[in-house]
Amino acid sequence: MPAPSYFLELLPTFRVYPKGIPGDKIIVSLNGENGYHEMEFTEVAWAKTTLEDIKNKHGKKIIDIQRIKKEMC
Repeated sequence: MPAPSYFLELLPTFRVYPKGIPGDKIIVSLNGENGYHEMEFTEVAWAKTTLEDIKNKHGKKIIDIQRIKKEMC
């Protein structure tokens, strides 16, 4: 049975944080050429991209990384 397109569109936004709890939200604040912006990810156990991958990709552009616990969402 094919996956609904809604979930397929969301797949690129899911990330994993080591020792995290599935369902937690990760907000990465970046300083870019066009000003300040944020990326928000929902943590899932099966994702292949880690927070370290995000840190390596964006490096010095990262201003802050915030974790919002699942029970607070």
